[in-house]
Amino acid sequence: MIKFAYDTLGTSKELEAAGMERNQAEAVAIAIAQREGNLATKSDIDAVKSDIDGVKSDIDGVKSDIDGVKSDIDALRTEVKSDINALRTEVKSDIDALRTEVRSDLNALRTEVKSDISESKSDRKSQFRWMMSMQIVTFLAILALVFANGL
Repeated sequence: MIKFAYDTLGTSKELEAAGMERNQAEAVAIAIAQREGNLATKSDIDAVKSDIDGVKSDIDGVKSDIDGVKSDIDALRTEVKSDINALRTEVKSDIDALRTEVRSDLNALRTEVKSDISESKSDRKSQFRWMMSMQIVTFLAILALVFANGL
């Protein structure tokens, strides 16, 4: 910052003329003089304005980037929804195919079990008939022995 001459006496006289007490007017003028190194010049203000314009430009760039990201997110959201719907359709199809296969397997198993039960019944009947035949033969043999021995 550029230092410049500041007229404290003139400032205090102006403040006193405006109705301020002398000691207050002098104190204000001295306070202003002490702060003069912190006063901005026109070139300082222009430099700040230029910096502000640069920041505004950066903000506009960021906004543009954000809009691009939003667009990418929207496109990704649409793609993901489409993929989810396709996967849902595929899973439903797989479940239906599996359901059909399980039903078919159950029907085949049911038929096989019925056949095994029927075969088992038939085998038991045959075994029962054979055992009964053997008992009858044994009984007849015992009767034949009893009659042969004259009892």
